[in-house]
Amino acid sequence: MASIRRRNGKYQVQVRIGKYSTSKSFLLLSDAKDWARAQEIEASGRLFLGRQYQPKNFSEILTRYAKEITPIKRSAENELIVIRALQRDSWTRVDFRHLRTEDLIKWRDQRLTEVKPATIKRQLNILKHACTIAERDWEYWTPVKIINRLQLPASPKYLVRRIA
Repeated sequence: MASIRRRNGKYQVQVRIGKYSTSKSFLLLSDAKDWARAQEIEASGRLFLGRQYQPKNFSEILTRYAKEITPIKRSAENELIVIRALQRDSWTRVDFRHLRTEDLIKWRDQRLTEVKPATIKRQLNILKHACTIAERDWEYWTPVKIINRLQLPASPKYLVRRIA
C-alpha cells in the first residue's frame, strides 16, 4: 500500500491502491507515516477508487450509445442517422454544467419549423433512452431531468383532426 524511502535527505512516501496513486516528500519520518496512513484510509474509504470517467456533454453519450447500443437494434441504420443529426446541433456539445432547459426549448422551437412534432418526439425518445442506458449501465450522471421536462407544445396548429 504505502512505501516510504529516504531520498535526498527527505522521506518520500508513495501510496498506490487500485488505480489511485499519489506521493509526497517530508522532512520527518513521523509526518510521512501519518500522511501515508491518512491516504490509505481515504483511498480505502472509496473516495478515489470509485471514480470513473464522466462525460462532459450529450455528444459523448450519443457517441458511445451509437457504438454499443444502436447496432443491436433492428432499426440501427435509421437510428444512426438520427444520432448523427442530433450531434450536429450545438447544444449537444455544451458542457452539462452549462446546459439549460432554455437551450433545448430553443432547439425544439427551431426544429418545429422544420419537421413535425412526431419527429421531435422520436428524437427525444432516443435521447431519453441514451440517458437511461448511460445512468443504468455505464454509471454516468446525465441531466435526464432537463429532457423529461421538455414537452411538445399542445397548440391547435399541431393537432391533426380526421373526419370519420
